[in-house]
Amino acid sequence: DLCSEIVFEFPELQGLMGGKYLKNEGFKEEVSLAVSEHYLPRFYNDKLPTSKYGAVLSIADKLETLISIFVIGKRPTGSSDPYSLRRNLNGLIQIIWHFDFEINLDNLIDISIKHWKKSVNDLDFDEKIVKDELLEFTKQRILSFLEDLSFSKNWINAICNSDSISTEKLFKLKDIKKRIDVLNALKENNRFDIFKNIVSRISKLANTGTIGNNVFISKGVINSKLFEKDSEIKFFECINKLEDLFSSNQMEYNQISEIIDRNLDVLSNIFDNDQGVLIMTEDQSIRINRLNLLAILRNYSLLLADFTLF
Repeated sequence: DLCSEIVFEFPELQGLMGGKYLKNEGFKEEVSLAVSEHYLPRFYNDKLPTSKYGAVLSIADKLETLISIFVIGKRPTGSSDPYSLRRNLNGLIQIIWHFDFEINLDNLIDISIKHWKKSVNDLDFDEKIVKDELLEFTKQRILSFLEDLSFSKNWINAICNSDSISTEKLFKLKDIKKRIDVLNALKENNRFDIFKNIVSRISKLANTGTIGNNVFISKGVINSKLFEKDSEIKFFECINKLEDLFSSNQMEYNQISEIIDRNLDVLSNIFDNDQGVLIMTEDQSIRINRLNLLAILRNYSLLLADFTLF
């Protein structure tokens, strides 16, 4: 429709006229609607596409615009954004969030740039530089989008901008929304503060140990024969429940939250003056064993958020 005289005269009708032309030519309603909606949203607080077809077409169009401009080196600088790349990316993020699309933006960007590199032979650009710059640009837009949704910086950092959480999780908007829903459920049940306080205490102490954030299985890491009190045994039983869930390959965020929440008293008892133990005991093997115990619980909690940042 950009070649039609009416769009030449009234550019604000782009897309809309295309949809009308297609409908007039006998195309299906969803095809005509998708074309008419694929420029949405066009500005801040503009409406989003109403159909999945229009949404997918809009994502494709906006991503194509972003990559093409980054490839030729015309990135936004400061307040200068002549090609409205921020607006395009904001719209793309809004659509993915609204439609709950299972899209990993980092993978989508990576695949798209590789396609450009392979198919556009007369363009000489550094694939890695373009990818890194576009991913950083996307990261900042996602963080800004979450701020616009009225989430505090503490929440945003804890959920998706922590060094303890893998960077790739930031680009999974549906995953972010799921974790926010689980944390909101804790708040609605007045469980969030006690949950946060206990898990944060465990995590901070675990961070003094040597176990990485990617360890979820206790075998070879925790030696139950070194336990001295019942509080350690109960703590380990809680971890076993999380391990069973992890091994089933059907683990959901709300299940992690529920297991930890049901065992908060058990987890806090390890610090109790009477029932608990001294984590940083002088016996090195026992100290390492206790820190490993805490670290695995921390790692499961990190699947939700970094509770030390709330």
